Amino acid sequence: MQTNTIDNMFTAVCACLVILMAFGVEARADEEPKSDPADADSALRLTLEQATQKAVQNSLELKAQRHRVEAIEAQVSQVTWAPFSRFEIAAFASIVPNKDIKRMPIEDPETGETYYVVVSEDRRDPDEIDFSEPWGPTFQFEIRGGVPLYTFGKITSSKKAVGQALKAKEAELPRFEHKIRLLVAKAYYAIEGAREMLYTIDKGRGYLKKARTKIEEDLENQEGETTQIDLIKVKIFEGEVDQYEAQAKEIENVALAGLRFLVGEPSAQRIDIVDKPQEQRDFALKPMDDYKQLALDRRPELEALRHAVKAMKAKVGMRKADFWPNLLLVGGWRIGYTPGRPRLDTWFLRDGYNYGPGTPWFGLALDYPLDFGLDKYRLDETRA
Repeated sequence: MQTNTIDNMFTAVCACLVILMAFGVEARADEEPKSDPADADSALRLTLEQATQKAVQNSLELKAQRHRVEAIEAQVSQVTWAPFSRFEIAAFASIVPNKDIKRMPIEDPETGETYYVVVSEDRRDPDEIDFSEPWGPTFQFEIRGGVPLYTFGKITSSKKAVGQALKAKEAELPRFEHKIRLLVAKAYYAIEGAREMLYTIDKGRGYLKKARTKIEEDLENQEGETTQIDLIKVKIFEGEVDQYEAQAKEIENVALAGLRFLVGEPSAQRIDIVDKPQEQRDFALKPMDDYKQLALDRRPELEALRHAVKAMKAKVGMRKADFWPNLLLVGGWRIGYTPGRPRLDTWFLRDGYNYGPGTPWFGLALDYPLDFGLDKYRLDETRA
């Protein structure tokens, strides 16, 4: 919407200048600029370079794109550290009834050897809780986790996918900056063109006034070859000039408002351009094929698209790797302490209240989620 408005302004400026040049009116060259002293004190006058710099610096769209790049950079860090995040710490504290533990001797009648069996002296109904008995605290602490040793390409593909996505976003940054520079240049030159058109109209109005006065004198004195039709034509031209002047002022105001929006200055701050005659630029056009090749080589959209395709291919590889298991190196360490319950020093009974601190344990584990249906649909979605 904004680009179309500025394009229309350029079209109107060019059309009006061409028509006015038909009257033989030349644009200003090296005259001193005429500006209102009050406006010069209040308005912020910018060159094209200054306006472009401010627009790039204050562009919200460009800032949003940079934040998107930062978000993907955070995803890259996530993918880097995600394989090592399968560790957790569990801690538990509560109160439990205290129990007296003792070892009961049992004699083997055949051999005469004595064995000891650990028993609990529980003098109450096991289905009832007697809160009159003493209760005590219990504490448990455990560290466990695992590190993937081989994932059939899941980690490699995910790193490649996120890395290519980051390059795609970074490649798009120049596109937004170029767009801002283009819009600022269009608005700036629209203001210059509109003011050149107003200057040309002002000069051309004088020629029309002289021509009308001459025709009216010839008609009154019945001299020359002019007729009433010639007078009507001049009046029509004067009406067209008034129309072009109003259109030029509208173009100037709209372009100034667009430039203020692009520059990002507060609405209370008046924005204007440096008032000077429009300079003719020396520029030689190259063959069309050269510009096409430059566009194919340098356009950020194509570069971003190349990286996006690589990212999607890596994502497809990651989805294919989901059909295979993960080989993990797992380990852990735990300790439990309940002061109201004696430790059970026996190998065939597990003490769930007093254990450790023992030696940390390690082992190999195979993680294989059996969700083949979901994996297939994820793969189809990524390929699509």
